[in-house]
Formats: sequence, C-alpha cells, structure tokens
Amino acid sequence: MVQGLPHIEGKQHICEGCAFGKQHRLPFPKGVSWRAKEKLELIHTDVCGPMDTLSHAQNRYFILFIDDHTRMTWVYFMRQKSEVFMIFKKFKSLVEKQSGCFIKTLRSDRGKEYTSKEFHNFCEDERVERKLTVRYTPQQNGVAERKNQTIVEMAKSMMHEKALPKIFWAEAVYTAVYLSNRCPTTAIPNKTPFEAWSGRRPSVNHLKVFGSICYSQIPKEKRSKLDESSERCIFVGYSTMSKGYRLFNLQLGQVIISRDVQVDENALWNWEENKVEKKDILISTDKEDEIEPSTPDSSSSQPNDESSTDPTSSNSSSPSTTPKSDLGGSLDDMKSTSGYCFSFGSAIFSWLSKKQQSVAQSSAEAEYISASVATSQAIWLRRILADLGHHQIEGTVLYYDNKSAIAMAKNPVHHSRTRHIALKHHFIRQTIEDKEIQLEFCRSEEQLSDIFTKAHREKDLNSSEPNLESDNTLRGSVKVNVLTIIMRKLDHHSSIVHAIVDLFLHRLEKMPREPWIFKIGT
Repeated sequence: MVQGLPHIEGKQHICEGCAFGKQHRLPFPKGVSWRAKEKLELIHTDVCGPMDTLSHAQNRYFILFIDDHTRMTWVYFMRQKSEVFMIFKKFKSLVEKQSGCFIKTLRSDRGKEYTSKEFHNFCEDERVERKLTVRYTPQQNGVAERKNQTIVEMAKSMMHEKALPKIFWAEAVYTAVYLSNRCPTTAIPNKTPFEAWSGRRPSVNHLKVFGSICYSQIPKEKRSKLDESSERCIFVGYSTMSKGYRLFNLQLGQVIISRDVQVDENALWNWEENKVEKKDILISTDKEDEIEPSTPDSSSSQPNDESSTDPTSSNSSSPSTTPKSDLGGSLDDMKSTSGYCFSFGSAIFSWLSKKQQSVAQSSAEAEYISASVATSQAIWLRRILADLGHHQIEGTVLYYDNKSAIAMAKNPVHHSRTRHIALKHHFIRQTIEDKEIQLEFCRSEEQLSDIFTKAHREKDLNSSEPNLESDNTLRGSVKVNVLTIIMRKLDHHSSIVHAIVDLFLHRLEKMPREPWIFKIGT
C-alpha cells in the first residue's frame, strides 16, 4: 500500500499517548462461564430505586434476591437503603430453613448498603463469600440487573394496561415477581423457578389480570339481610400467608385479603372520575406477606412506620392541640370543616368546629388550612400564658394525622398543587422556623379533634370521651390548672387575670403544703 515503512518484529509496546487518548473498556464475555450446581450456592442481589412515588406503605426501594441454581426470586420493599442488612439477615434465615442448604456466595454491587462494616462482619461470621463488582461495572452483576429491568417493565405494563396510579407500583412489582417465579425460563430448561426450588409444579388456575375490577363477598357476620352482599375492589395481587387474593377496597381505601372474589378482567376503574384520596389509602395485610414482608409497618415489609405519638399521653406544662378537617363535608357548598382542641396538662380547655372560608381541592389542602387556624390559636394562647408569667420554652406541639399537610408546612417550596393556597395560611412555616410550633404525626384513631369534624361510631366515641373531658377536679399541678381555668374564663381581660392570679398564688403560698383537691364549678 505504501513504501518505506520499516519491518517491525516482536510485541508492540504500550503507547502512552494512545492510552491517554484512545483507551476504551474491554469487551465483556458473552454467555455464562459458571453456574451454581445446588441451591443457595450463589445468590445475586440488587437494590432498585428510589421511585419518584411512595408506595402505600411509604416505600421507595425494593431489593431482589435471585438463587443462581433455580432462578427463584424474592422481593422485599424498604424506605431506605440502610435497611438492606436487616433484610438480608431475615432472607438468609428464611431460605436456609426452607431448603436445608446454606448461602455460600453473595454477589452484589459495591453500594454502601452492601459494603458496610456490619454487613462484612456478618458475612465473615456466617462464612458467606462475597463477590463484589468492579466500580461502575454493573455488567458483572448481570443476573440481578437484568431481573430488575424485567420486573420493572412488567410492573409498568400491568399498571398502564389498567390505568392504575403510580402509588400501586409496589403491588405491581410484587405481582410481577410472583408471576415470574411461575413462568418458564431459558436458564433452567423444562422447569419453572418455583418447581426447581420447591420440587412441585405450581398451579396457575387462580391467576387473574392485575388491576381488574372485582367484587369481594361481605361475610354475613358483617351485614344485615338487606345490605349488599359484596363490595367493589381492585385486584392487586396474591397473598402468601393465606389462600386468598389481595384487593384494594375502594370504599375503605385499604388493601384486604379475600377468598370469595369475582373478577371482571375486562373492566378497569376510572381513577379520574372516582378519585380516592391518597391520605385514605392504607395498607392492611398479613404481617409476613412478601408484598410488604414483616417489619415495623405492621402491615408492610420494610417500611419502618413512622412512630406515632399519642397526644393524650403526656402531662406536660405546655399546651398541645390536635387540629383536624373534613374534605367537602358541607353538601351545600362543598366547603370543609376545621376543628381543633387544645389541652393543657390533662384537660381540654379550648376547641373549635368551624366551616372553612374556601373550597379545598384536596384533603391535604383542607388539613393545611385547618393547621393554620390552629396555629393562630396556639400563638395567641402562648402570649396569654406569657402575660401570666408562664413562658413557653419549647414549641407548642400540634398533632396531625396527615403526612402531606406536615410536609407542606415544613417545606417552603411552592408546588404546582399548592401555589393557589392563600398566603395567610403559609405563616405556619414561619412559626415552625421560629420554633414556636412543633408538628408531630399521630395515627387517625388517636386524633381527638375528629369529633369536631365528622360523625363517630359509638365505640370510637366511648373510647375518646375520657380524653375530651374537662375535669372539674384538679390534682397535683395546681398552678398550671388554675391558670388554665382562669385564662379560659377571663381571656379578654389580661389585667384582671394578672390581679386575680397574683392574689390567688399569693394565698396558695401561705397554705400548708399538702395534696389539695379543688372543686371548680361551671
């Protein structure tokens, strides 16, 4: 081709200039060089997430474990990656009991959740060999990575087919794994992963179309003769603890387990016209169901349920309140009702039930407006107590059962769904920043102010009645309770309050120091 080139013999030397300017990644070998010969000889694992939408159980991630020999797959859901270690210990105990074998090798990437010191020490103690990928080389964990892609694509397809909201992603992922374990795979010829793992062929005659409308039979014990025999639900999966289906109850906003179900596989629910509020969507299932396998969410897998606080359990010297609202409670103008009640010590001394001035577009907005009303009252009460010489060092605690409203109050960013809210309601953010107000979450069944916004069943009313009473008998902290009663009676006359309180406390100091009981009339 050309003339004058010298003849070069021997091996080529590495050119530093070419290395800096042209080096590319080496090719990855095609196919599998080695396969496990028995169960649990090699486990592949990977974490997928975070998802942009929280699941019903407030999870953002899921983790897969795949047995290399049988291709059996397990899925767990979690809120944070830090839960991986606890999940692995639980998974290891489960599969080793089921199979009679021991995990020998664990293959994963180099994420911090897999390389922590406690994870490393645990694997050393249990004689589990670790195989970690080279950094930025997910191809070395190809089995888990490809399985993640397959499961997510299946979940998205199922949700799209039935037009389900994204909040159902965890239910869809669990169902995808359930189906994947019962489908043939080229990795193990003539067998499904379920059969290879358990030794028996799976039954598929119970399978239904995910997201279909179904009708769950209501037990006779829960209905009268003239009540409807069934309730409309959405089919969202299969229970691993019971021989039943997992159904999303549209009326209750909960996931239930039922055996007596009729499924209309051609129908789908119109979520736009028949909107179910996210605040009402709860998860309620067997504690050890794989969809939300066992841990602190009481019904879910790894979602450590935010510890709820009972607003009636403390006997502090600072006022606390439980604001509440109902969405569109008025049928005439569809305006919501705000309600709150303040307690001081052990007694309720200030309460309100009042219709809001504007129509709320969501339950979170209604709760947020109710929170601003309660905050105004809390600030006024703090100033009254300051006038009486009872200065509040810590912020007044406001208990809410709506996490969205709490997030809106703590986050100063204006979102597209909240930018229309009147500016006067946003002053709650300033009070939180000034530490005059503290927001804490409480469960709905512990929300005392519900009685001011909606009807109660007799059982619920009887259980909350003791916490709503204003005791006429004062014991122990006389000063605090007496100030509360006087403030309630003479709240508009601060100078009179000062005079009466000073006189009363002056006389109390001269009385014998022994337990007193004061009877205060109405």
